[in-house]
Amino acid sequence: MKKTIFLLGLVLILFAACKKDSTDEPTTYNVKYEVDNKFTDATVFVIRYTQLSADTVTLDKTLDAYEKWDLSFDAKSGDKIYVYAKIENQSYDYSVAIYLNGGIEKFDEDAGTYSGQGNLTDEIGLGMTLE
Repeated sequence: MKKTIFLLGLVLILFAACKKDSTDEPTTYNVKYEVDNKFTDATVFVIRYTQLSADTVTLDKTLDAYEKWDLSFDAKSGDKIYVYAKIENQSYDYSVAIYLNGGIEKFDEDAGTYSGQGNLTDEIGLGMTLE
């Protein structure tokens, strides 16, 4: 009987030790947002993004012809990341991308011509929750 209780106690201790070792640490990612102006003229973008918080940063950014805007930071599993670019009333050719650890994870691009009449708006938003 004492031997059975001893073995049962030993099994419980080993099980508890194994369970503690299997605790998952959050995965860390290097995140890079990129907005690429592929147009032959300077283009004004409204860029919004999140970085390590729930707050959204908004900036108006003029990118010269073929200029890129990017932002890099480290994030961990469970973080929500998002980047958005918008153009109004101008011709455009641009792309928006999210890179994780140097590899492209999400990408979209668009091009269009503004005739000078009426309102033209184009926007691309990319987001995800890191696993």
